[in-house]
Amino acid sequence: MNNSLWLTAVINNLPWLSVLIVAFIAVFALSRSRRGRTSRATQESAGNPGLLPSFQLKRKQYLFTRSEKAFYDLLLESLANTEITVFAQMRLTDLFLSPKGKDAQWMRNKLDRKHVDFVLVGWPDGTPLMVVELDGVSHDNATQQARDADKDAALASASIPLLRIRTEEILSALELKRRLTSHLPGLLPLPASSVGRG
Repeated sequence: MNNSLWLTAVINNLPWLSVLIVAFIAVFALSRSRRGRTSRATQESAGNPGLLPSFQLKRKQYLFTRSEKAFYDLLLESLANTEITVFAQMRLTDLFLSPKGKDAQWMRNKLDRKHVDFVLVGWPDGTPLMVVELDGVSHDNATQQARDADKDAALASASIPLLRIRTEEILSALELKRRLTSHLPGLLPLPASSVGRG
């Protein structure tokens, strides 16, 4: 009789026992998984006591493509003897205060992982004055044009002028300075001998 009562009690509580068994298995598996990750990190850093696992990276040989380097040199030449310096390959989000309000996350997502080629910065205060984008043939496809439209809109909303120059254009330092001056009036005086030339 005692055996049949015990068996009836087990059968009546079977759903609860199933839940307890599943929960026990889940907790056990989770603790094993965490322990495995910790021991793997410990094993990787065993050769360097007290250090985290090391990176296995190689330095780029060149930061710029040839056309970017040539244009960067031209920018520096056109800005010689000014209080403007050039920052290259900056994250777009570094040019703005962190967005607030109901659309803040949407804005962050739209700007995430986007960079600009060159930022003209007033020195010594570090004010971002203008962005210059060097557009090659990759900017002709629809996906890149959509990304460019996001950049254009973001910069316009923050009143940061943008100058886009095609890589195939051949410019002199003076012609580039004229284009920059049209976006930054008063900050880049042109030489007296070049004023009024077409």
